[in-house]
Amino acid sequence: MLDIPQVHLADAAQAAGVEFNTLRSWIARGALELTPHDQPAQGRGSRHLLTLRTLYTVAMMSELVSYGYAPGQAGLAAHQFSRVPFTYGDPIKVRNGGELFPEGQTVFVVFKQGESTPHADPQHIVGHSISCRFVNVLEPADYAKIFDASFTDERSAIVINCNSVCQRVDAALAEIRGQRRGGEER
Repeated sequence: MLDIPQVHLADAAQAAGVEFNTLRSWIARGALELTPHDQPAQGRGSRHLLTLRTLYTVAMMSELVSYGYAPGQAGLAAHQFSRVPFTYGDPIKVRNGGELFPEGQTVFVVFKQGESTPHADPQHIVGHSISCRFVNVLEPADYAKIFDASFTDERSAIVINCNSVCQRVDAALAEIRGQRRGGEER
């Protein structure tokens, strides 16, 4: 379900809470890299079709941009959530990119923006560095892991509840599709 191209660009922007032209700009400038499963517009009059994985990336980027991250850095961090597997636990388990932990809350901790190469374009992911971690919160005591000294690296961090972001996107997308179906029935 994550890798099926199914969401038009305008619907993706609305569901993720970003302006349509902002999303187009992020794609054009390379801040948002499309997956091989996304279908870019092919000529005049055609439309992008994005996957749910990319839609979650857009929503994570939007969260980070709202806290002052440049789109390129936000895209790099969001890429860590949506495309990079994360191993955890004993015995070892894997949280696949774009998925939540199977139990509890998936908390994404993105540390203060790292050093970028000189003259790195703030709109593109190339040339930036980012440091982030995932925390699987199963019980209230697990929230302390977010603030553990091994995580802070003496830098500030933004904490994103991935469950909340994904639920908000899913609900918005369901509403958009419901409105479309309701409009077709009239």
